Amino acid sequence: MCPRYLFEMRVLNFIQDNIRNSFFDSIFVFITKLGDYGLIWILLALYFIFYKKNITIGIMIFIALLSSAVVTNFWLKELVARPRPYTMQRIDLLIKKSNEFSFPSGHTSSSFAVAMIIYHFKKDFGKWMLVLAGLIGFSRVYIFFHYPTDIIGGLAIGILLADGIYYIYTKIYLNKKNKEY
Repeated sequence: MCPRYLFEMRVLNFIQDNIRNSFFDSIFVFITKLGDYGLIWILLALYFIFYKKNITIGIMIFIALLSSAVVTNFWLKELVARPRPYTMQRIDLLIKKSNEFSFPSGHTSSSFAVAMIIYHFKKDFGKWMLVLAGLIGFSRVYIFFHYPTDIIGGLAIGILLADGIYYIYTKIYLNKKNKEY
């Protein structure tokens, strides 16, 4: 096993040995499931579109989710092909095993992509969504589904995607639209 994996396994084992307990198990399983299939973020997009009547934020959330899925789940996971931590060490998993590779964390990438989109438009609410995204990312390490660098990679990808989407919207789309008038 390469030295980086050893360090990351030590981090995972520290969490398992010192933090994991039945109370946190139920909390972090719930939090990790919030990120499943991007459902919490899809519901939030629909909330912005239909309840808050802010279609721009809702559409940008959908674009962020789609771009995150393509980059992480369809491209990078297959390219890197990093096995999940639970394949390297026996552990009682709290959720069902996955057939996908580990790097980067799709849950984390999509969560940070959406949270950053919201932050760009609504700073106060966006801060809370960034906290939720961080908790979802940590939950993936807690449940032994991802290495810490999977989370860092997902976080970076999510933020970069959101910033790119926001840049295209504000600097290209809005500028072009304003010049047409």
